[in-house]
Amino acid sequence: MKLYISPLIIFKFQKIYDESEYLQKMIKPDSATSWHIEYECDMSEVRRILTANNIKYRVK
Repeated sequence: MKLYISPLIIFKFQKIYDESEYLQKMIKPDSATSWHIEYECDMSEVRRILTANNIKYRVK
């Protein structure tokens, strides 16, 4: 699966990503606006982190 972040939110997301060991383990950068989601990732936890920080995202 891939996680897509709006280009307008990238800098805010990057700061959260850099501070979160969980996100760094479960999500790997793929391109400037997308990240590869590891299969063992708990998506409910990722959604919780993104929603709590008001990050607009899409998962495909």
